[in-house]
Amino acid sequence: MADALVGTAIGGVLGFLGGWALKYVGPKSQVVFWYPHNSFFQVPQPGAAGTFNVLTSSVTVQNLGRLPARNVELVYNLKPDHFTVTPIRTWTERTTPQGQHVITMATLGHNEWFTVEVLGFANLAALVHVRSDDGEGRMVSVMQQRIWPTWVNWVVAILMLTGAGFLLYWALRGLHLLAKVVGTL
Repeated sequence: MADALVGTAIGGVLGFLGGWALKYVGPKSQVVFWYPHNSFFQVPQPGAAGTFNVLTSSVTVQNLGRLPARNVELVYNLKPDHFTVTPIRTWTERTTPQGQHVITMATLGHNEWFTVEVLGFANLAALVHVRSDDGEGRMVSVMQQRIWPTWVNWVVAILMLTGAGFLLYWALRGLHLLAKVVGTL
């Protein structure tokens, strides 16, 4: 009787721990975003003294998770003067009672992405945060990278494989020597 009770208790605890662990290791959405560019200009006013401000910026949002992200929201501090979404997707927009502007995508599938381009001159809107039903989006750092010709990539790959083979050869030789030395002690 006591063994059955202990077995039931252990099964219950393991089931609870397994369910709790699945929350962290199971499939889920993972929304990330980055800024391909942000530019600020002070443009001279034609026929008048002074300048006016122009802001151009873009943000790219991608779901790296295995499950679709639902209700992906980009929240700006105020409504941008002009914006466009590429590639063309269905989206909705709304304004919060605090005056923030929210652009919402209903779903974003595995490895799907979109970019929001903003042009502002009267309202210099800034992105406040990105979120989905599964939580806050994570900003990732990006940089532009030169694209090398294919032959350069092949030469680099061959040199890297040759170097890895060279290291493996000498590591095995060292282990063989160590085995000989240890074996003779």
